[in-house]
This record gives sequence, C-alpha cells and structure tokens, in this order.
Amino acid sequence: MKRERIVEKVIRKRKSQDIVFLLWYGNRKGKDVDLLLVLKDEVRINCYKMAKWDILEINNKDFKRRLKLFDPVMTEPVMSGVLLFGSYEKFVYLKRKILSICPSVKTIEFLLERASKELENANDFFERYQKKTESQLLLFTLLDLSFACSYFEFARYYRNSFDVGPISFSELLMQGGRLTLKKVVCVFKQAKLNHKINEARINSLIQEVQKTIKGD
Repeated sequence: MKRERIVEKVIRKRKSQDIVFLLWYGNRKGKDVDLLLVLKDEVRINCYKMAKWDILEINNKDFKRRLKLFDPVMTEPVMSGVLLFGSYEKFVYLKRKILSICPSVKTIEFLLERASKELENANDFFERYQKKTESQLLLFTLLDLSFACSYFEFARYYRNSFDVGPISFSELLMQGGRLTLKKVVCVFKQAKLNHKINEARINSLIQEVQKTIKGD
C-alpha cells in the first residue's frame, strides 16, 4: 500500500495541523495496517478501526511519558515503524533520545501493572464469551493475553538489564525462554487467519499466563 494513500485517508479523519507524528509499523507487506497517530495535547483522541486499519491515537504528552516508561505499545512504532507524517528532524531526535536512556524501577512497575491489567481484561472478555458465545470475544481475549505476556516479559527483561535501552518485540522473542508468550502469539495469529478458536485451548492459555505472571 502506498504511503500517500494512508496519509490521505488519515487526514480525512484528522486535520493535518493537529498531527504531531503518524507512524506505520508492524507487517507493512500484509493486508492489516497498524498506525500510531500522535496528536497535539489539546486535541481529543479516539480509538477506531477503518476496514483492516488499526489506528491508535494518543496525545503528545502521554506519548512521551509512556515512551520514557518503555511502554512497548509506544516504543515499537518508534523503533521499527516508518514516519508517514510529521517533522522528520523531531522524530529522529526523539528516537535517539529514547534509545539513549535506560529502564528504571518505575519502568518495571509500570510494565508489571500493565501486564496485570491486560490479564484482567482478557479474563473479562473470556467471561463475556461464555455468556454470549461470540467468536470475536475470543479474539479479544487472545489479543489481551498477548499484551499481558508481552508487558510481563518486557518487565522481566528490563529488570535484568538496567544498562540497556528499549528493545523491539522481535528482539524480545529472540531472547531465551518466553515460551508462554510465543505460544499465545502463535495461537492468536492462527485464530486471526482461520477464526477457528478452541475455547478449552484459550482457557488453558489463560491459566498458563496467570500462573506465569502471578507466580513471578
């Protein structure tokens, strides 16, 4: 997909003068398009989806705060994404600044807190599925499980590596272990492709993730 088309469609939703950065990350050869839209602080944010486009909006102040806490939802687009709109010089400066800092105790606390929250969300979606049996709810369960595992594994990595800068998700997966995370990501990808999701399998994954996070 051409960058110009993405920018054009986003600007239909948002005024160009309200945008700080527009980042395209994830698999840029696939059909799904993952975008991070950083907006000026006074602009009201939304979280929405256009066809196969996932657009996460965030205000600039919160974006910078979560970057400093090594939130992978923010660091991943900055480290592996492509700048589609915004000041290239400011983006390069920001990226260099983030890569130069090291994790802190606050970083670990934040990531572990997010891991627990995402696990809680996954449990909520699974309970709603058991009442309504809508397959989409199982996809949401798996998505939040993958976030829970990711936050936890990033926290564990940085806790043992206080002298390093942020790493990408692909770099995290290359580290030894992380078997539960890899398992959840694999099941989620399979579910997105064929939508065949085994309820018992997901329940087992929830228990495994819960044991991993709560038992640490």
